[in-house]
Amino acid sequence: MSHVLSICLSFMCFALLCASMQRHRRTLAAWGLQIDHALPTRPAGLTGLVAILVINMILLGPVHGSVAWFGHMTAGAGITVAALWILSKKS
Repeated sequence: MSHVLSICLSFMCFALLCASMQRHRRTLAAWGLQIDHALPTRPAGLTGLVAILVINMILLGPVHGSVAWFGHMTAGAGITVAALWILSKKS
C-alpha cells in the first residue's frame, strides 16, 4: 500500500513541478486548469519528493527506502509525462 501511495504522491509532485514551467502551463491552461503564477509550485513539488523519500526510508529502512524512492519517482514521472502528452494531443 505504501508503494501505491508513494507513486501517487510522486505523480502529484511532478505535476506541481510541471505547473511551474511556462510551456506546461499552456498545456494545463488549455484544459481549464488555471495555475496562479504566485503559487509556489516548484518548492512544493521538491518538498513533496523529499517527504516521500523520508517516508519510504522510515517505512522500508534506509537502503530499501531509497531504492524504492527512485522507482516511485520514475513511475510518477512517467505517468506525468504520459498525462501531459495526452493533454497536449487533445488540445
